[in-house]
Amino acid sequence: MSVHDPEFERRLVEATSRGLPLVSRPYAAIAKQIGSTEARVIEGIQRIMQRGDIKALWGGGAPPQTRLSGEWHGGLGYPG
Repeated sequence: MSVHDPEFERRLVEATSRGLPLVSRPYAAIAKQIGSTEARVIEGIQRIMQRGDIKALWGGGAPPQTRLSGEWHGGLGYPG
C-alpha cells in the first residue's frame, strides 16, 4: 500500500461524497476525477477502511449524511 496522504484522502472523500459512480468501473471514474490511478483509489479506500474510519461505502443516489472533521459527507461514511 502507498504512504498515508491526508490530502489525497480528502480528495477521495470529496469525490465520493454523493456515492460511487454507477458505472462499470467506479474506482477508475473516481481516479480520473481526482487525477489519480484506479489502484491508488482502491488502496486509499482500503486504508481508510482498515483504520475503521469508513462506516459505509455505497453507489449513487442520495446517501445518508455522515460527518468527517466537523463537515458532513455522503459516499464514504465516516463515524461522527
